[in-house]
Order: sequence, then C-alpha cells, then structure tokens
Amino acid sequence: MHNHSSCRVDVLICTYRRPKQLLATLDGVARAACGLAQVRIIVVDNDLHLSARGPCLRWSMGAQLPLVYLSQPVQNISMTRNMALENADAQWIAMIDDDEVPDENWLRNLLDTARRHDADAVFGPVISIFAPDAPAWATQGSLFQRKRFPTGSVVPAREARTGNVLLRRPSLAQGGFRFDPALGLSGGEDSAFFACLCRSGWRMIWCDDALVSEDTPSSRTRLAWVLKRGFRIGSVEAHGSRRTRRVRDISVAALKALVFMAEGSALALICAPFSSSRCVLGMRRVAMGAGFFYGLARGPYSEYCTAPAAAAPGSKANHGT
Repeated sequence: MHNHSSCRVDVLICTYRRPKQLLATLDGVARAACGLAQVRIIVVDNDLHLSARGPCLRWSMGAQLPLVYLSQPVQNISMTRNMALENADAQWIAMIDDDEVPDENWLRNLLDTARRHDADAVFGPVISIFAPDAPAWATQGSLFQRKRFPTGSVVPAREARTGNVLLRRPSLAQGGFRFDPALGLSGGEDSAFFACLCRSGWRMIWCDDALVSEDTPSSRTRLAWVLKRGFRIGSVEAHGSRRTRRVRDISVAALKALVFMAEGSALALICAPFSSSRCVLGMRRVAMGAGFFYGLARGPYSEYCTAPAAAAPGSKANHGT
C-alpha cells in the first residue's frame, strides 16, 4: 500500500435539493480522508435557491477538511459538473454523487489502484440500498445493481459512470475534456464524457474495493420510473448515433433497436408468471427501444427538466467557505 500523505485530492460533489443526503456524503468523505493529508471538497449546488449552502456552511464549521461551496443556478448537470472541474486543481479528482456514502477506505483504495495500474481513471462499485417497501423485482434483479469487475480490470466505456470515480486531473486539463451541456437535462452526459476519454487513449481501471453505497428511494423502485429511465437512455443513445454515425449505420442501429424491443417483449411475456424481475427487465428493453426511435426523431428526452422558479437573491454568485 502506498503512502498518500502528500497526495492532493479534490472531491467533487454536484448536488440538487438533497441537503440531508449531502450531509451523509460529506461525513463519509471526511472519514475516507483520514490519513490523506491534502483532501479538499468542492460542492456545486445546482439549485438556484441555494438549498445546499446552509448545510455546507454548518458542516464546514466543525470539519477538518476544507470545503468550497459554489452555485451553478442554471438547471443543467453538465454545466454543474464542468464548474466543479474548472475549480479543481489537485493532482487527483474524485467524483461522488450527493446520494452516495463512501466506505472509510474508499479514497485510499482508489489511489492505490491508480498507482498500481498506472491508471488515468479508476472506477468503483455503487451498492444500492433500498427502502423497506421496495418490491422484490427491484431488490433481487439486476436493474439497480451495476456490473462489477475484478480489481485491475479495464473498464468498458459503456460501464463508466461519475458516481464513484477517480480521475488524473493533469491529463483531464491537458485534453480540455468537459461534459456536454446539450445532455445536461437528458442525462447520458457521463457516458459521452467517458467515451471521449476512452477514444483519447485513457487507461480506465476498476477497483472493486472502493465501495460506495447509494440511497435508492421508493420513488425509483416504481415501474413508471424504471420505464421512463429506460426511455430516456434509449433517446440519448439515438441522439449520439445521429450525431456521430453515417445514415447507413443509423439504419442498422434502428434495426437492432427493433430486434431489442421484440426480445424485450418476449422476455416480459414469458417471464411474467414466474420472474417479476426479468419481466420488468424485458419491459425496460421495450421502453429503451421506443426511446431510441424518439431520439432519432426529436433528440434526447429531457428527463430532468422541471418548471422554472424565481431566482433567489445572489443565486448567480459563487460562494466559497
């Protein structure tokens, strides 16, 4: 195990109206930073009403770690992530979501794996924690459990996410990599971002010991939410195909989407009597296929768009603590 006492890490957290969960994330990061002398937290609040400002200020008063609070009031997760990147200056950048809590060895294991495998990016598992009333198809199936790999494995671009990742900042800055604001309301900005890194030759490695847990509320274990998310994923994939592929390739992708929908329909019908999790998986495939054709015609579905609200005083300013 390496000595990381002189290693600088900026932990980036983008947040939107989750003050209670954000505090749990901050506490977890503080525990994971023990023994790592130069860790700083950067929180970027995407709520124009600054709902995270008070919790961050109160938390920082009793914390051992420096915390920088920033406001990005335009509702767009890509712009919010980009603001976090632009304010980071450490050798390493760790990214974690505001509904995740890291294991106490999270940062150390990420850094160990990065140095052992000379990685530009290191990803870790996200373990879903369900509410007591979550249905069996959610807790027992694979819908909410992301794929895991042995430590040291190369991570495919399709499996790359921002929820638990360590990035080598000098390489990131040199390439000028940013999240696409055009995907800031639809999602899929993380997949596009890491696909770009992969095409640029980044070495992306898995660390199965760098665990974080993710709160999965009841609202996400409803069939309507799962189908809506599948529809959005399909639309984003189609939008990417439309921007980067030739007409012939798009036609082939559309044919594959039809086959995918047919397979999903068969899976849902066959498994309905004895496996609710596989039935829902099949229904989600149908939704993804439908989303693909929506995306070809209209672009990515804006899942995260909400009604505009009046700006809070001072919401356009950045605030450091």
